[in-house]
Amino acid sequence: NAGVWYGMRPMKKRRVIELNGHSFIYFTKHSELEINSLRLAGYKQELENNGFSLNDDHIIVGTREINGEAKLLELLKKDPSIDSIFCFSDLIAFEVAHCLQQTNYNIPNSINLVGFDNLQDYIPYPIKISSVDGGKVESIKQALSILTHQIENHYSEDPIYKMVDVFYQEGNTTKPKEN
Repeated sequence: NAGVWYGMRPMKKRRVIELNGHSFIYFTKHSELEINSLRLAGYKQELENNGFSLNDDHIIVGTREINGEAKLLELLKKDPSIDSIFCFSDLIAFEVAHCLQQTNYNIPNSINLVGFDNLQDYIPYPIKISSVDGGKVESIKQALSILTHQIENHYSEDPIYKMVDVFYQEGNTTKPKEN
C-alpha cells in the first residue's frame, strides 16, 4: 500500500490571502477519503499560520445524500462576507463555479475560487480554475521509489506518506490583490 500524500505547503494559502481573501470555505465531496482529512488539516493550519481561521460551519461536505451546492449557497446567503472558496480538486471547483455562475455570483470579482491538483494541464475545462498543483511528477517519483524499495527489501501493509512541494497555478477564478 505505498501511497504518496500531496502535502499542503504554505504557498497556496498565502496566495489566497494575497488575493484579498478574508473569510474562507473548504468544499469537498470526498469525506470518506483520508487524503481529504489531510488536505483539510493542511489548509486549516496554513490559514492559522497566516492569522486566519476556518469555522467548522464553513467546511462543506457534499455527498449523495447531502447537496453540497445547496449548502454552499445557503452559507453564502447567510454570511455574505465569505470571499474565498478552496475546493478539494479542480473538478469540484469547476462544479462550484458552475453553481455560482448559475446564481449570478461573479467569479473572481465577488468571490475567489481555488482548486487543487491542476488537472487542467491535461484536461481542458471551459474556464481556467486557479489551482494548486500537487507536484504530480515528484509524487510519481516518490511512489516509484517507495515501490522499488518495498519490492527489493520488504513489503509493508502500512501506508507510507511523503510530503511533496506544491505550487500555485494562476487561473481566471481569483482576483489579484489591489495595491
